[in-house]
Amino acid sequence: AVSLGDRVVIGMEADAVFNASLLVYGLPLVVLIGAAGLARWLGGDDTMVLLAAFAGLGVAGFLVKTLSSRLACNPRYHPQLLGLSDSP
Repeated sequence: AVSLGDRVVIGMEADAVFNASLLVYGLPLVVLIGAAGLARWLGGDDTMVLLAAFAGLGVAGFLVKTLSSRLACNPRYHPQLLGLSDSP
């Protein structure tokens, strides 16, 4: 049994941590750069490229929120108690 003040060891599957990190950090970066690149390719000036980048970041934020709420229901993405820690 675990009581208040005990040091514990928690863990998650490595691929679950990797996938969650990709969602939170990789997706916004790719969408931001993609939106800015698309605006530049379509002939936009610097202001339009900047606005497109911010719009892409907003869209990515919505996607991250939507997808992460789905992942929150998946037990693979919940930390698990592995045991008590031996170190003080």
